[in-house]
Amino acid sequence: MKILVSLETKKSLELAERIKDYVDGFKINHLMWDEIVAWPDSWKKELFVDFKLWDTPNTVETVVKKIIDRGGTMASICAHNSQDTFERLKNLSADIKLVGVASLTSWDLETERAITNRVSYDIWQLAMNKLRRYNFQDLVCPVTDLNIVKSIDLSGPASFRYICPGIVFEKETSGQTRTGTPKEAKDGGADYIILGRTVTEAKNPNEVLVKIKGSL
Repeated sequence: MKILVSLETKKSLELAERIKDYVDGFKINHLMWDEIVAWPDSWKKELFVDFKLWDTPNTVETVVKKIIDRGGTMASICAHNSQDTFERLKNLSADIKLVGVASLTSWDLETERAITNRVSYDIWQLAMNKLRRYNFQDLVCPVTDLNIVKSIDLSGPASFRYICPGIVFEKETSGQTRTGTPKEAKDGGADYIILGRTVTEAKNPNEVLVKIKGSL
């Protein structure tokens, strides 16, 4: 299982150089986009640009191309985009890992149902069957939902890599609703976990990362 660290402030971005040998990559969102001028190729680390893009086909395609130009290796796309949007993105799948997002870890089940008008199983089934048609191989999934996505029988050969945010370790909190520990994520079949303040606000982040790896 691989570890990504979420960089949300300039201070955490400065930290990336110190911890890069202990992790497999980093995640940024809109707040840090202007800080990433060019991702260092020498690091050989993933750069997951988590914009959860949901817009017109032209806008989504243009933004993903800009992410590729800046060295992004992964980009999150909302599973509710139009077919035309996904058709355009399909042509970019050789240059970047396209990551599907169908639900958020900050939503409890009541909120998820109110927004989507569907139960979790149906949300994941619809999203996964759509995404697999457009060369998506990665899916953001709360630890608590890994059992659901693993139970879905997709038509034809298909597999996803599962990326789990909302990870908590020891007494730290993630600010999310659907959370899990690194060990729970690994046992549930996660391929990546995303760590945040657990690492970036630690006095000795490398020591914390060693402890987390030891817990696995």
